[in-house]
Amino acid sequence: MSVDVLFLVLRLLAALILYLFISGVILILWRDLRAASMYALRIPLAYLDFEGMGDECGRFKLQEENIIGRAAENTIPIVDETVSTRHARLAFYKGQWLLEDLGSRNGTRINDIPVNEPLALADGDRIQLGKVIARFEANPSETKPEQE
Repeated sequence: MSVDVLFLVLRLLAALILYLFISGVILILWRDLRAASMYALRIPLAYLDFEGMGDECGRFKLQEENIIGRAAENTIPIVDETVSTRHARLAFYKGQWLLEDLGSRNGTRINDIPVNEPLALADGDRIQLGKVIARFEANPSETKPEQE
């Protein structure tokens, strides 16, 4: 076997290893993207429907994590003096919606039960933030208008 043939075989082997490496990287990236998109699709449709708030609030489509409070930068801003600036967090975590009080002055309740630690929500639960009342809707009908 001549030196030229040996170098040709080594070049082909190096090219094959390089193509296998690039293919492996692309496969890993594709799997990660697919897993991330499937995870994003797993967040079920849910709403918070505020009672008696008129045009100030209304119905809000929930994101994966929602901060509720008086501050304008919150995911769900509430204009009411009994609601703290950052009152509560409502998030989808490990297959369920959890509501957590963020140290609010007037407290958070689910169906008249004080929220002292993150609590799971069920469809139709009544949430009280200060004096403001909202109803949690999981898998709602699309008949009502919404705010996003």
